[in-house]
Amino acid sequence: MKQKIQQVEKNGYIRWISRISWGLMAAWLLWFLWKFPRLPREMPLHFGIDGQPDRWGGKEELWFTVILCAVLFAGLTIVLRFPRIWNTGSVKVTEQNRKWVYQNLASMLVSVRLGMVIVFAYSQWMAVGSGSVGILFWIIWAVALFGPVIFFTVRLSRKPPDQWGEFSAGDKAAENKNNGRRESKWI
Repeated sequence: MKQKIQQVEKNGYIRWISRISWGLMAAWLLWFLWKFPRLPREMPLHFGIDGQPDRWGGKEELWFTVILCAVLFAGLTIVLRFPRIWNTGSVKVTEQNRKWVYQNLASMLVSVRLGMVIVFAYSQWMAVGSGSVGILFWIIWAVALFGPVIFFTVRLSRKPPDQWGEFSAGDKAAENKNNGRRESKWI
């Protein structure tokens, strides 16, 4: 008998960040398709730590960034469907904390996916527009990719709200309002 694949119950944060990342990915692709015919033959393709181009090449090479981001995006989307394969670190998944652990990890993965799209789209937008990415790129890169990992890793190491006694009457009211579907206000 096949075992049913266990899905993560998507809360508001996971749904909204997913929608934003899908929308940004689509907007970036549409912008790139519109902009591509108008680009010069030679473009900056790689940038040094100072944000200035250190490698130039044909505009066709810009497709590599779009394709790489799409492949990574698809990979993260697939990984999101299989919570059993996620590494929970030192946190042991029990029946009591399963929802908390998986929602935290799903929140981290959708946040990293959004951060990845922001980094790829911003770097290409700046390269096409100004020919350099500047120091702001490195700040955006660090915050967009490492911020969610640090935040959700620290959050995961703490006790779930059920163990804090913080899911109370307010959550019961929210559960009743959502037709019995309980959504965490912590994510």
